[in-house]
Amino acid sequence: MIYFFKKTFFISLFLFLVPSLLLAQSSLNLEGSLLIPKAEIFTTPHSGDFLVGSTFNVSIYVNTEENSINTINIKLNFDPSKLSIVRPTGGKSIFGIWIEPPSYNNKKGTASFVGAIPNGLTTSSGLIATVTFKALSTGKT
Repeated sequence: MIYFFKKTFFISLFLFLVPSLLLAQSSLNLEGSLLIPKAEIFTTPHSGDFLVGSTFNVSIYVNTEENSINTINIKLNFDPSKLSIVRPTGGKSIFGIWIEPPSYNNKKGTASFVGAIPNGLTTSSGLIATVTFKALSTGKT
């Protein structure tokens, strides 16, 4: 009986260590960005001419490229000497939950949108938010 125990222990140890040793000797390299489904963010209008002092709306959309998405984190940058945000809005949006309320900083020229969609969504043109800008000076931004 003792002999059987020693033999079983040796076989169990061998079966445990051999796969571990084989795995330790091989490696697998993956590019993390290739594992993440792609989506396209686009704005409407793409460009435009606006009078200094006037306000205009820019809608931000997502094309999920046939992937289901359930969260989004958008950081928007703009030239604060040329534009200011009058109002970021998350009112009409495909995102039912704002993890962080839409926010902006006109001194830094930034806006942030972090939202979630329970159960996910696939769309070619889903409205994320509409931002109202004011043109402060001439130039491109």
